[in-house]
Amino acid sequence: MANNYCVSFLLFFTALISLLPKSYPESTNQYSDEHQILLGLKRYWGSSTVLGRWNSISSDHCRWGGLTCTKGEVTAISLPQQTLMKPIPPSLCLLKNLAYLDLSYNNFSTSFPTILYNCSNLKYLDLSNNAFGGKLAADINSLSAKLEHLNLSSNRIMGEIPPSIGWFPKLKSLILDTNQFDGSYPVQDISNLANLEMLTLADNPFLPAPFPVEFGKLTRLTYLWLSGMNMTGEIPESVSSLTELSLLAVTNNMLQGTIPTWVWQHKKLQYLYMFNNGLTGEISSSVTAVNLVELDVSSNNLTGSIPDDFGKLINLTLLFLYTNQLHGSIPPSIGLLPNLRDIQLFENMLTSSLPLELGRHSPLVNLEVCDNNLSGELPADLCFNRKLNDIVVFNNNFSGKLPESLDGCYLLNNLMLYNNHFTGEFTKSIWSVVKNQLTTDMIQNNNFSGTFPTQLQWNFSRIEMSNNRFSGPIPTLAGKMKVFRVVNNLLSGKIPWDLTGISQVEELDLSGNQINGSIPMAIGVLKLKALNLSGNQISGIVPAAFWVYVRANHP
Repeated sequence: MANNYCVSFLLFFTALISLLPKSYPESTNQYSDEHQILLGLKRYWGSSTVLGRWNSISSDHCRWGGLTCTKGEVTAISLPQQTLMKPIPPSLCLLKNLAYLDLSYNNFSTSFPTILYNCSNLKYLDLSNNAFGGKLAADINSLSAKLEHLNLSSNRIMGEIPPSIGWFPKLKSLILDTNQFDGSYPVQDISNLANLEMLTLADNPFLPAPFPVEFGKLTRLTYLWLSGMNMTGEIPESVSSLTELSLLAVTNNMLQGTIPTWVWQHKKLQYLYMFNNGLTGEISSSVTAVNLVELDVSSNNLTGSIPDDFGKLINLTLLFLYTNQLHGSIPPSIGLLPNLRDIQLFENMLTSSLPLELGRHSPLVNLEVCDNNLSGELPADLCFNRKLNDIVVFNNNFSGKLPESLDGCYLLNNLMLYNNHFTGEFTKSIWSVVKNQLTTDMIQNNNFSGTFPTQLQWNFSRIEMSNNRFSGPIPTLAGKMKVFRVVNNLLSGKIPWDLTGISQVEELDLSGNQINGSIPMAIGVLKLKALNLSGNQISGIVPAAFWVYVRANHP
């Protein structure tokens, strides 16, 4: 009986031991060593937000912020945005199982820390957004052979990228954008990184070179960012083999030729950025890249019309085609897109009217179609979802009254309607609604009528409404007002006497109205760069503190 009890107790004790947490240290000595190493890092780097909570009183450093442990051993350190400045110390690599190191967004300013070569188990290294300078060492491949993620973006690293950067067999992401790399880059070596899923070389002053044909070998790429790196020539057909791409960004280069047909038929592509190149030709009429979320091919030399198939891109939130040579009408189906938030088509040769349904089916935030030949009325439901921030339609042939949906457009920030043929009474809610966030109202050279409220909302900074038919008295101007131009209207009454609240105003042009009375003395203390009161019935004394152009006023 006693033996059975002993056997049962041993079995129970063995089972109990097996249930202990896996994070419990297998080696007390190693655990103690790591504890001291971490406290040494705190003493060396100082007590930042996270390091300040590393407390010697607490025996379990695996509970400290910024640390992750596996089986009681430190495997990850994450200390971004800790204002760390001193060079990375050799003691860091005494943490033998360290696999993840994030020191991004700090103030390191040495050359690349080669002491990290001693971190033999490192898989993830993020040193981005610091001030590391100098050149990358030719033996950069002395970093851990297990490395899967290397992020050195947004530093000051210069010189050529060494060929050994392509000698990491397990590397999945190579992020080198926004540095000062010059010369050439090792195309062949990078293209041998067979497991690469993310590659960014953008915003570096490399020598002009063609789009690397060899990058077509990186068939696992999902993210390819090659903007602002002086690429020339055409987009090679080899890139069509990158069937896993979700982002392709080649902006701000010197690319030429047409946009390949395969781009518009890429099934997994979500983000396409090709703006500011020298691309020519027409956009393919067959667009089946239905997963596109953001599309920007602006500032090129594209011709032809906007494809009807763009109306099939139901996931599209952003459509930028501005500053090209596109002509024809905007497909009506674009007005039916359910997720469209930002549409910028300005500086083209587009004609006809805006899609009638535009604004009704999506949370439209920004509409910019200025400098075209568009006509007709603005869509009735343009601000149906009350998300609209900007309406920029100047230099077109629009006509008619403004849509009633603007009455509830409380988030509107910029309204630029000038140089069109709009008529009717200007929307009163623009002036009077307390919730209104409008700062810029430029509606000059139309045929609007209406009156101002007694006082303008505080947030107005620019009002230009010359050459319309507004009448009534001048309102008390908003405190943030910088420009107020109402030339050639039918405004009457006196200039408001109290001008002390508009200290930021730089230009005040009330010419060509029916204003009478005298010039307020307070106008002399304003920091005006331009003041024009001509073409009114103003009389009295001109304030001595300010020279004012008063020709054509009555004495």
